[in-house]
Amino acid sequence: MRATAAVLLVHCLLAISHAWDCQEVVNIKNLMQIDAGLGQVVATDTSQIPYYLLNQDCQNKGWSHIGGKLSMIEVATDGSVFGVNSLGDVYTRDGITASKPEGTGWSNVPMCLRMKHVTYDLGRLWVVSKSGVTMVCTR
Repeated sequence: MRATAAVLLVHCLLAISHAWDCQEVVNIKNLMQIDAGLGQVVATDTSQIPYYLLNQDCQNKGWSHIGGKLSMIEVATDGSVFGVNSLGDVYTRDGITASKPEGTGWSNVPMCLRMKHVTYDLGRLWVVSKSGVTMVCTR
């Protein structure tokens, strides 16, 4: 009995020592999707409003609405931001700089099909269409 209790105690301590330190951030009502990369955090809510998290430190100023309507949003490995709206149109965020990391606006990325998901890495835009076709796109 004591051996079982000791084993359980060791398991609990190991689990705790490997646990992540989590802190609640300023809440978005009805958050639907979130993505992070290169120090940026973006999200959408169930009304498809995209947000950018400002100052992710102890002085958290919270979420900033960055315009438009998106059903999914993603931060790429190079810090660029892409999104898809409910119609299947793909957009990329313009004007992302060190002084304005949330960017200044959206530009449409023309696609031959309606999309439901995008991700970007190493110069390649990976897309999944609403009909299930997966493509990789380059400029």
